[in-house]
Amino acid sequence: MLSLLSLLVLALPLRAQVVYEDFENGASLNWNAADGTYGGVFANPDPNFVNSSDSVGSYTKSDQHAFSLFIAEVSTPLDLSVNNQFSIQIYSPIRSRFILKLEGSQGAIEGSRFIANANVWQEYTFDFSAAAGNDSLTKIILFFDYGVTASSETYLFDNLTAGPAGPCAGTTPDPDIIDDFECQRNASYTGGWDRLEAVPNPDASGINTSSTVGRYPDPLDEWSALGIRYYDALDLSTQNTIAAKIWAPKSGQILFKLEGGVSAPREIFLQVTDTLRWVEYKADFSDQATADHKQISIFFNAGVLADSGDVYYIDDIRREETPQGNIIEDFEPQLLSWAPFNNDPAVHGTFARIANPDASGVNTSDFVGQYVKGSSAFSTLTAPLPTPLDLSEFSQLNMQVWAPAGTQKVTMQLSSPTQGIKAIEQTLTETQVWTDLVFDFVNFNGITDFDAINLLFDPGVATTQTFYFDNITQGAATTDPCEGIDPIANFYDDFE
Repeated sequence: MLSLLSLLVLALPLRAQVVYEDFENGASLNWNAADGTYGGVFANPDPNFVNSSDSVGSYTKSDQHAFSLFIAEVSTPLDLSVNNQFSIQIYSPIRSRFILKLEGSQGAIEGSRFIANANVWQEYTFDFSAAAGNDSLTKIILFFDYGVTASSETYLFDNLTAGPAGPCAGTTPDPDIIDDFECQRNASYTGGWDRLEAVPNPDASGINTSSTVGRYPDPLDEWSALGIRYYDALDLSTQNTIAAKIWAPKSGQILFKLEGGVSAPREIFLQVTDTLRWVEYKADFSDQATADHKQISIFFNAGVLADSGDVYYIDDIRREETPQGNIIEDFEPQLLSWAPFNNDPAVHGTFARIANPDASGVNTSDFVGQYVKGSSAFSTLTAPLPTPLDLSEFSQLNMQVWAPAGTQKVTMQLSSPTQGIKAIEQTLTETQVWTDLVFDFVNFNGITDFDAINLLFDPGVATTQTFYFDNITQGAATTDPCEGIDPIANFYDDFE
C-alpha cells in the first residue's frame, strides 16, 4: 500500500507513475517462486518514513541456488516509452545485493543494488531508459542475495513503481564519483542515511555552484558519522584520496575514516577554519593502497558534542588519484644526515635510527628516527637537504610522530639561505601513538632554495623526553592555507 505522500506524488501530471505492485487488497502481480518460497502478503512488521504501508510481499531465497529465481509475468508487455525509472522498496535481514531484471523476447535489462542496511525499509531506483524502445518486456525478475548459494533469508518487498527517468536518464555511473547529489548518486549510505537529504544548494558560490547538495543535520553526540558502505573491499591501489566539498557552520575537525574490512581502521583529521562557505577537503589514504576496507565514514566536527541546529552541507564526494610527491625521509634506509643543531648534543639533543618501538596504527614500518631533546627548550634537530626543495607543485610536507604524554606541539622549519627560516607549527591531538601531522608551506612555495629541514618537538618546553618520527613526505596540499592565522581586529577582509 502506498503512503499518502506517494499517492499525492502519483497525482501530479508531470510525475505520473505506474504502480505495478503495492499489495493493496492483495497482490497485483502473479508472483512465482521458481526457486525458494513466495510467502504471499504480510502485514508490514516495521513501518518507517520510507514505507508506512500496511501490507507487503514476502519471499524466502532458496539455499540451493546462487541466483534464486523469483518472477512475475504479465500478459501485456511493459510500456517503458515514458515510465522507465523503476523503484522498489526492500526490507532485508542482512547486508546483501539485489537485482531487478526486466526480460522479454527482444532482450532484457537489469540493475544491481547493494543493500547496505539490514532490518530497515529502503528504496532502490533503477534507470531503465535504455530499454524505452523494447516493447516485448513481460517478465519482472527479482534476485535477492545473488551469487550466494547457501543463504536462505526472508526478504520483504513493496511498492514496485515506474515513472519518468527525468534529466538524469541514461547517466553512466562514474566509479570515482561517490555522490554529486544530482545524476551521479552512486553511494550506498549506512550511518546517517536517514538524516541525509538532497536539497537546493543554500550557498551556490565560490568553488561550488551546483544546484543540488546534501544536507546533514549533525546528531547531538560526538561521534556520529555519515557512512558509505561497499559490498566488496575498496580498490585503493590508485584512487586513494577521498575528497568532498563541505559547508561547515562552525570551526572544528572533519574526520575521514576507512574501516569495515579486515585491515585496521585508518583515520585522517582535517581542520575546519573557514566556515559558512564551501571548502574542499582531501584525505590522502595512499598508505592504504593494499589495505582491505569496505566503508568510508565522514565525521562532522569529530569528537565534539554537536549543538542543536548544527547543519552541514556536503557535495561532490569522490575518489581521486593521489598526486605523487617525494619521500624525503622514511629510514628504509635513512636518507638524510640528521644531527643536533650546531652539532651541539648537550643543547640540542641526540638522534638515532632505531627499530620502530610501536609498530602499530598508522605506522608499522620497521625503522624510525629517535630524538632526545637537549637542555634547550627550543632544542632543534636538523638535516641538510641533498637538493633544494621545490614547493611549486607540492607544497605540503607530511610527517608521522610518536610523542610522549603531555606533548602539545611540533614545529617543522624549512631553511633558505636567502629568505631565512619558514616555520609551520601543528598541534598534536594524540600522544603515545603514531599520529599524522601535516605542514603546508603553500605561502612559501615561491622560495626555491630551501636547503635544510629543522624539527622542534614541544618547542618552548624544557624536557629531555624521547620523541620518534618517520615518513616525511612531500605532496599536494590538503589543508586550508589560512589555517593558524589569527584574526586582526581592525581588518574586515583582505580576501586572502
